[in-house]
Amino acid sequence: MVYRGKPSKSCRECRRRDIKCDKKKDGCSQCSRAHIPCSRYADPAKLMIHDETHSTIARARQKRVSQGPSCPGPLSLNLLPTVEDRAKLLYASQYIGESSATSLFSLIRVFYPPKPDPSSLLGTAVRTTFLAFFSSLHESSSVLYEARVNYGLALTLARKAIQSPEQARTDATLFCLLLLSVFERFAHSGQGELLVSDGHLQGALGLMFLRDDSQFEGSVGITMLLQLSELIAINCLANESDIPSSLLSLRLRALRSVDSSSPRWRFSEVLLQYAHLKNLIRTGLPHAQAILRAELLDHELDQLSQELLPRNQVPLPLPEPTGQPDRCPDHKTRKGLNNIRVVRILLAESIREQSTPLLRTSTDHAGLVMERLHRSTRTSSSLSLEICSSIPYSNSGRSLTSDLSSVQVASLSFHLYVAKEAGVIPDQLRLSILEQMQALQQKQLPGHQRLLAELQERPHQRPNVWKSWLKFGKEDFSV
Repeated sequence: MVYRGKPSKSCRECRRRDIKCDKKKDGCSQCSRAHIPCSRYADPAKLMIHDETHSTIARARQKRVSQGPSCPGPLSLNLLPTVEDRAKLLYASQYIGESSATSLFSLIRVFYPPKPDPSSLLGTAVRTTFLAFFSSLHESSSVLYEARVNYGLALTLARKAIQSPEQARTDATLFCLLLLSVFERFAHSGQGELLVSDGHLQGALGLMFLRDDSQFEGSVGITMLLQLSELIAINCLANESDIPSSLLSLRLRALRSVDSSSPRWRFSEVLLQYAHLKNLIRTGLPHAQAILRAELLDHELDQLSQELLPRNQVPLPLPEPTGQPDRCPDHKTRKGLNNIRVVRILLAESIREQSTPLLRTSTDHAGLVMERLHRSTRTSSSLSLEICSSIPYSNSGRSLTSDLSSVQVASLSFHLYVAKEAGVIPDQLRLSILEQMQALQQKQLPGHQRLLAELQERPHQRPNVWKSWLKFGKEDFSV
């Protein structure tokens, strides 16, 4: 129904001629003088309200036919996820779901999401790490720029938090400093030579050292101490420096609360002692003492690996490097065993390096020295083969399993890299390792493919494998 407004009472002819109608009963005088029939006068109520339902339906049908079949318009950009959302989902899929309960990245479940304040230190540090990880895999300079902007803001907020006695003692502030150290690795992974400062690690160590021992009563404090120990140990190995004495004192204080028999604590202890041993060797430790210390550390790692092996697994003599299904029940066990094998291969390398000079200076014990050389060589070869056989294949044994995440591929590639560079292996096995590394490289994101390709290159001189781990490793180096 359509309202037409107040209608005119004149006849149709007078309205058409736009003249005044006298509205006489039998016909107006204007029509009579013009000798035309008068149409009389319509009911004003019918003229005021008009039913146009049928005409409206007819017009709609005609319009639909003229337009043709309807098609959806382009997808609104507002419906697409932002880069930050994509980075967050990528980080969560690679780390949060796969990480163990004792991993640094699992602590995001404890602290995240932060308070609604977008300028908080925790929210900024987490966002910075999300974006840096995303940019490293996608090689996106624009996302890396956004990550660096957030990193600058996080540094400012971190300084303010450290200057506040109350904030400086919180677990969240300590966690943010550890995350910022991880950011530096992600952000610099695309550079040729990775130069990562340990400023954030030293800051985190200082905060933990100033807090009282109640910080070790919960699992969060113990996890962050273990993570800090591993990061500092690898940094010292990469930079060829010694372990800070404050870290060793901090671990002594934690012994009252921590389970020192746990595999991760024992492994981190060996890792710290190995880093200290490498520094002693550089400062002139006698060869015999260096060999003895290295053999003790190797024995401890050998015992630890036997405890980590599944109970139903029997060690196989010289496993085949390819085509064997993975015998580890999960990636966590596989990664832990391979991390132990990596350190043992490097310890065997140190034993060989320290034994060679003794052949020239100690003729009385030449037989014992040769035995050590042969034993370390067999150990290195066997461990390299075990790393090769740990690569998970499908049930058919013809292809790699498809459920490996990017961070898991990075860890396995590093393990193969150490076996290739530091292990005593024949050329045929070295070629097989390269084939496995190339297989792992497939279906990875562009940035990750480029990094994995660098691991396959033949270096001009013996590399420091720990510098490579800082550049390529994306998981905790733990068991």
